[in-house]
Amino acid sequence: MYLYYNIVNAIGQKDFTFYYNDDSSLVSAWFPDFIWDRITISSSIRIDNISSSAIRSAMHDGNKDYLKKCLPYLRGRVGNIIAAYNGIVAKEGL
Repeated sequence: MYLYYNIVNAIGQKDFTFYYNDDSSLVSAWFPDFIWDRITISSSIRIDNISSSAIRSAMHDGNKDYLKKCLPYLRGRVGNIIAAYNGIVAKEGL
């Protein structure tokens, strides 16, 4: 319920679509059965084995070429994105 309440609080709607690119059965454990009529899961296949973990690793490692390849619609300079990400990580102690 914690995740559901936080999503509802952030978007201001009790019904929403949750986009997830892995096995959607994993998401089923995140929400109680009685609210599933309010949630739609939209799944997509993973292309070229690109994942959020791989993107985070590339930002942490400063791998600009990988980021340019995997994020073709990225706005702004890759170096600025990497610096912003690493600044947040350092600030939050992650």
